[in-house]
Amino acid sequence: MANPVKGFDDYFLSLTPESNKRNPWFIEYWEHYFKCKWPKSQSTPYNEYRRECIGNEKMSYSNGYEAEKQLQFVSDAVLAFGYAFKKMHQDLCPNVKGLCSQMVPIDGTLLLKYLQNINFTGLSGDYFQFTRLGDGPVRYNLIHFKQTEENTFQWVNVGTYEEEKLNLDLNKVQFRLNKPEVPTSVCSLPCGKGQAKKYIEGENCCWHCFDCTKYQFLITETRCAECPDGYLPDEEKLIITLLWFAFSPPKAINYYPNREDNQLVCAAYISPTYFIAFCYPIILIVICTVYAVLTRKIPEAFNESKYIGFTMYTTCVIWLAFVPIYFTTKTNISLNLMTMSIATNLSAFITLICLFTPKLYIILLHPEKNVRQSMMSHKQPVSKNNFSTIGTSSSKVDNIDAQSNGEFQF
Repeated sequence: MANPVKGFDDYFLSLTPESNKRNPWFIEYWEHYFKCKWPKSQSTPYNEYRRECIGNEKMSYSNGYEAEKQLQFVSDAVLAFGYAFKKMHQDLCPNVKGLCSQMVPIDGTLLLKYLQNINFTGLSGDYFQFTRLGDGPVRYNLIHFKQTEENTFQWVNVGTYEEEKLNLDLNKVQFRLNKPEVPTSVCSLPCGKGQAKKYIEGENCCWHCFDCTKYQFLITETRCAECPDGYLPDEEKLIITLLWFAFSPPKAINYYPNREDNQLVCAAYISPTYFIAFCYPIILIVICTVYAVLTRKIPEAFNESKYIGFTMYTTCVIWLAFVPIYFTTKTNISLNLMTMSIATNLSAFITLICLFTPKLYIILLHPEKNVRQSMMSHKQPVSKNNFSTIGTSSSKVDNIDAQSNGEFQF
């Protein structure tokens, strides 16, 4: 980050070859700037101009003058050596004008120590001091190339970095016109569930994701391991089970349905939590029943809906009858278990009969009906308009037949 050197432009614009004879290269600069040849100047391949400079030309912003933007660094470098030499002279040659014997010749190592310790305010008004590593002050202007309007782009100053502090105006930062969202800027996105990372060779933050196999689970972010026999990998279903076991561990307890009986049963048997396992099948039954009702009037070719409907209606009736019987017979363990068994078997048996018996009937007894049916019926309804059209057509045919025995007149 460079700031203008105060007063430099006014000084430089006032210079002419006549007033700046101490600089032997200024005439060449003058010739190049005004595209003319200074009188009696040495001819070079770069000043072969036909027009001759007259000396009253004047540099200005309007005819192309533009100050060097990095001039501050040059002035700071010159001042840094000046302050270092001054401090070194004060310490080695006190009260002596010019160089003393201690500074002839100059000790470069000693001068470096003085340079590292100087500090001053430069001509630009900025404070200058070398860092502990010997670098100049770290100052940056943060400029952002963005679209300000349709088909128009420009550099915009959005902040600064000075003295190890970042000052950033995020309201000025824009990656797409009228869209303030910051785009994703990462080498690799996080891996999904059941995926392990394979790091790219030589990289610490870039990787490829690969799936663990069906019977593996993730043990670290880069390794999959085989599940024990009888288990499937599922981190969540595992968390739920562990929580369930933590709050309600399975155990056998003594249950007293009445004053005389003592039964050894599972703890969940005597609480409504026993029916948690039935939530999922109950939801499926309800959804299937609803869709069976909604699809009961679809065309005949889609006759599966009829059998599914019969199955679901029967299943609902069986389980609606089972629930009150089950809870009212809890005191009689034998009857209670028998009710559960009958309801489960009857539901499965009805499902087999309603869904598969019609198919077996067709396959075994009437194979000639086991053909692909048309999706929609080919029968066309007959309406009054059909009859009128047929009648009109018939009359036209009669007229043509009648006229075929005579002559047509046009």
